[in-house]
Amino acid sequence: MTITDQSARFESFDPAEEPELARGLSLVERIKRFMADHESRTVQTIAEALGVDTETVGRIMRRYKGKYWLCLKAGGGRGQETTWATI
Repeated sequence: MTITDQSARFESFDPAEEPELARGLSLVERIKRFMADHESRTVQTIAEALGVDTETVGRIMRRYKGKYWLCLKAGGGRGQETTWATI
């Protein structure tokens, strides 16, 4: 909201787009928003972008697999990271 002597102006605002405020969202919601562009990503990429440890992100991805995102390529060893995308 902007107020001047002559007017008052209101603009819409999504708190999730403000990094400081977005930290108050659940991690699931933050991941969903990060993955909203439908690009596939690894747990490492997601964790780095959101500033969260990889174990926590991996646990969330597995817990909501099939509900919010898909496992496109399952990793199986060194250099073979699992790739995830939104449904």
